[in-house]
Amino acid sequence: MAKEINYKIKNVELSKNINSLGNILGNVIKEQERIKLYNKIEQI
Repeated sequence: MAKEINYKIKNVELSKNINSLGNILGNVIKEQERIKLYNKIEQI
């Protein structure tokens, strides 16, 4: 049972990291390429 709990905890941490990286990338795209491209990417 402990392995499952550790596995879930790792997934939560990974999910948070991926979310943070996505936010950073989105901010960079907004700053470098403007909101129009960002909105296109979000649609995709």
